[in-house]
Amino acid sequence: MPSAQRHAPSPRGLPGALPPIEYGPDDLVRKVRQGGWISFKGRQLRVSKALVGQPVALRPCIEADGLYKLYFRHHHFHSFDLR
Repeated sequence: MPSAQRHAPSPRGLPGALPPIEYGPDDLVRKVRQGGWISFKGRQLRVSKALVGQPVALRPCIEADGLYKLYFRHHHFHSFDLR
């Protein structure tokens, strides 16, 4: 039997739009620009082309001064060491 005949649509529907992205009041939020770049503390940092147009949050790392963790929504996906 061809796979197209075995396929059945999912009974779960998808939302028409995702909820807006919200970050905490202490987060340092930047919008990802063309090419996947953000500006932070006078530097240009490469984040990801996949996030162009999306807000990301930087949070200082408690363990080391000058180290920042980068988040998209609630996912930590990168760190920057500005020392």
